[in-house]
Amino acid sequence: MGISDFKIDCAVLDPKNKKRFILAIMCDGATAYRSCAKDRNILQIQTLKLNNWNVVRVFTINFINNPKREIKKIKDILDRLSGIDRTSRDHLSKYRKNYRYAKVDQQQNLSQYVTCGENDSAIVSRLRAIAAAEEPLNVRFLMKRCLTTLGIQKFGGKVEERMMNLINLCELKREDLCGKTYLRKTDKCLDCDFYRVEAGDPVRRSEDDFTPYEIVALIKGLLENKVSLYADELIEAVCAELKVSRPSDKLVAFLHECIDLGVSRSLFVRSISDRISLS
Repeated sequence: MGISDFKIDCAVLDPKNKKRFILAIMCDGATAYRSCAKDRNILQIQTLKLNNWNVVRVFTINFINNPKREIKKIKDILDRLSGIDRTSRDHLSKYRKNYRYAKVDQQQNLSQYVTCGENDSAIVSRLRAIAAAEEPLNVRFLMKRCLTTLGIQKFGGKVEERMMNLINLCELKREDLCGKTYLRKTDKCLDCDFYRVEAGDPVRRSEDDFTPYEIVALIKGLLENKVSLYADELIEAVCAELKVSRPSDKLVAFLHECIDLGVSRSLFVRSISDRISLS
């Protein structure tokens, strides 16, 4: 179908709305080779997704070798789009990990414990232990986590400045994303292939408590489950998975920035109507 030289080989109607198509099936038949490989494999697919199409590719060689597998792939996508199959695989499970807290002793101290300068080595060791167990972390979250384990719940500018100086002594790798600084000991998080959930009531609730690496991984899993979602639906699903029942405006803005990050890295495609899908 189509009115230009570029045609969609097969378009599937939405069973709930006969005026709407829910899936474009692109093949590589004789007409496909009128365009170059980049047009066929990238530009045409991206253009369709930018214009609100869900797209699946079917290659001739794959269909010849295993037609049942290719048909099942299309059926699975249709079931996920239409919501018919509610027993399908949960793709989030391959990304989901339990949050592992650092094993440090809980203390009860006053702010002077940090500002006096006599406990710098002990605090640095504690910071490194938390970073090693709980990486990646927002720099402010690392500071708050360490102070919480020291029993310091309320603190002022002097404590914050001192803690930031001590964090710099930890020599952790850092990266600035979405206007914030994130720390890590290793590079495991850079592939954006895991996110963490907490057992019981979550400690992490604000925009400083989560990292873009994990949010992008979570979004990847959600889109593998649903194929595509509007940005508002996606943010609602992210908050539900992270057990944040009432997200603040700042957290919602941070989640939007994480979506933008995924789009800028060609992990996601944002359509003209703000519908997000995997590239």
